[in-house]
Parts: sequence; C-alpha cells; structure tokens
Amino acid sequence: MKNYIFINSLMIFVCIGLKATHNDEVDRLAEQLSKTQLEWSTVGTQTDDELFKIDKSNIKTQTEKMPSPVSAFFHPDIKSTILQLINNERKGIHGALYRFTLYDLADSLVKKSPAINVNLIVNHDYQKDFCSALRLLVENNKTIACNTQRLQGTLNRKTGELCETMHHKFVIFHKQKGGKVLVTGSFNWTGIADCNNSENITVITDKKTIKRFQKEFDTLQKYTKILKKNDLKCQVSKSEYARQMNGIPNGVNN
Repeated sequence: MKNYIFINSLMIFVCIGLKATHNDEVDRLAEQLSKTQLEWSTVGTQTDDELFKIDKSNIKTQTEKMPSPVSAFFHPDIKSTILQLINNERKGIHGALYRFTLYDLADSLVKKSPAINVNLIVNHDYQKDFCSALRLLVENNKTIACNTQRLQGTLNRKTGELCETMHHKFVIFHKQKGGKVLVTGSFNWTGIADCNNSENITVITDKKTIKRFQKEFDTLQKYTKILKKNDLKCQVSKSEYARQMNGIPNGVNN
C-alpha cells in the first residue's frame, strides 16, 4: 500500500514538472490519449468488417462458384425443369416412374434420338392409364419395361398379384454440363400431377446419392419385362379433358 501511494505521488510530481516545463507537449499527449480511449470504447459495438475495414463486395465464395448439390422445385417450375434437363442431356436417361403419360415429355425424349439412350421402368398396371406416351417411346426404339414379379419372391395376399407396386419417381440424367443429375420427388410424369396436384421434385448432383439410386434401378431391372408396341394399349376410357391435360395430339390413340 505504501509502495502504491509512493508510485502515484511520484507520477503526479513528474506530471507537474513536465507541465511546468513542457506544457504544450503534455497537452498534445493528453489529447491523443483521450482520443485513443474513445476509439477503444466503441470496439465492442463494431463488427469485424467495420473494425478492420474489410470490403466483401468483390469476394466470391466457393459455394457461389459451384452449383448447389440439392435444389427443390415446385409448380409451375417442375415440368420446365425436366424439359430443360432432357434438352441438355448428352448420353442417356435411366429411371423408374410409377406413371408416365405426359406426351410432350415423351416427344422431347424422342427428339433427342439417337443422341441419348432411354431406359425407363413403369409399374405393371400401366394399362390403367394413357399408353400413348410410352408407345411413342417404344416406336422410336426407347426401352420401356415394367416390373413382373415381387423382389421378395412372395405372393401379395391382398391382391393376389405376383409383383409389388413399383411406386418410384426418379430419373438419372447421365451427362449434363456438370456431370450426372438425379431428379426425384412426388411428381409423376402425368397430366394430373402437372395440372391438378401440388407436387415437388428435387434435383441432386451428389455422386454418392446418385450411385445409390443407380443401384436401385439395376435391382429393379432384374425383375422386369421389356414392353413392345402391342403391349401398350390403354384398357380404360379417358375423357377429352384428360387427353388435353396429358397433351395427347388429335388422332393419337390413348
């Protein structure tokens, strides 16, 4: 305590002496000290960018340069997104679709011939809906198949069917500008889904995820039969409104 009083007294004495001999210099130092204290008192209220004057206007992060690995789309952007992917495809399309009745999507796939390979699996009861889109693909040498037996090899006791419902909705585009692209979601490639329903698709570029879906496609393919033109006859009557929703041209059979 005595040492503290002594040191403070000494400092006061020095300051008095300095002020008596160098009054202007002491005033300048005191003003500078006061300014420094004011600046440091605001540090806690400033962000790092303000404190260090960082300009981020020209900084581009890696994520901005790279496409997003997952993108979600909803109406009205679903079909246009699929059409764009079809038009950009340069190798082949594989997928499993519970239903496929949209004629314009089938027509877009045909127009890419013979540049791309098309290999799609639909559910075994496809004849309960329009077959015109599938028939257009088969007539133009695109591979369309349906599931024929249960993967587990057991009988469905409720329906008596030997094959399970193939309810997938996914398509793999094998050569887009950035590589492979997977499209999956609730959206069936049908007029009802396009016009009447609230639907979604997710566009995925993650390689591991795409590889898993490709494995599922390969597994499904072991239990399918290739459809021929004569197999593609719609067995139920459809209204003109339903034909319009699916974009089926006049003169084309259901």
